[in-house]
This record gives sequence, structure tokens and C-alpha cells, in this order.
Amino acid sequence: MSGIETVKFPAGAVVFKEGDNPDGVYFILSGGVEISKTVGNAKVSLAKLGADAVFGEMALIDSNPRSATVTTVAATECMKGTSDNFKALVAKIDVEVKRQMEELVTMIRDKNKLQKPQMTPQDTAALNALKQKAQQKKVQIMSNQALLGKVGSLDPFMNGVFNSLLRLLVG
Repeated sequence: MSGIETVKFPAGAVVFKEGDNPDGVYFILSGGVEISKTVGNAKVSLAKLGADAVFGEMALIDSNPRSATVTTVAATECMKGTSDNFKALVAKIDVEVKRQMEELVTMIRDKNKLQKPQMTPQDTAALNALKQKAQQKKVQIMSNQALLGKVGSLDPFMNGVFNSLLRLLVG
């Protein structure tokens, strides 16, 4: 089929970065990818996808820059449909269905917008007091990933909260 190619990526390869212009849509044949965003200095994982999953379609539907970074977690083979090929398919879709797709993409993008949690002066004072107590008692401070592993949360908002706490505690 015209406009479709097979592409292979080694483990750890960046397929595209947040902010890149859209160039195609990807269908995973084998391997897997992680979709992530950068919030402040922290990388926040949004999803992990494996064989038979599709990624990169949102930017082609609304023509906005990529909203996340996609990195392979293993050697990965994909079918890549070009931007022109995808747009030709979308052009054949009913106008109302196309409008609903655009609304859905906008809603997903809005939900994926992650903000750094804002801390009040009282929060900062409480954290500083905890930091002092921890230092006095020689308590080892866990990394945010270790802490997330203990509580079993990978929620992006909580990840941001833990990153803020860690920055305050470590200094």
C-alpha cells in the first residue's frame, strides 16, 4: 500500500519527541513503546503499548505538534503510515464523525496536560519541618520512584507531587 512503510527501532530509541511536527501514525508489529511527557524536570510515564497498538494518530487528526515523547522499551518493529496517507483516509470520513474525532483528540490532549503541583507556604513550611526531623533522626529519604513503588501509584499527578516533595527534601 502506498504511503505505508515498515520501520525498525532498537531498544531505547526515541520515535518522536513532545513538540515534534507530526510525520506519521505507527502500528506496533512487535516490541513496545513508552509514552511520556516532561513536567518540570521530571519524566512522567503516560502509557506503555505493545504489539497491535497504534500511536501518533492524535497529531495527524488535529495537525498539532506531538503531545508526548515515544521511546521504545524493546527492539520494536512498526508499520508507519505517512501524514499524507493518513490525511487521505480521514478526508473520506463523514464530516460529523471527523468533528467528533477532533473533539475526542482535544479532550485527550487536555487530560494529558500535566501541571506542576503548586505548594502553599504552609505546605513548604511543613515539608521543611519534616526534612529537619528526618535529618535529625538520620532517616534515609527514598527516591520518588522507590516511594511510588511502595505505594503502588503511577498516577501522573501523584508522581508530580512526589517529585516536588523530593526536591524540597533533598534540597
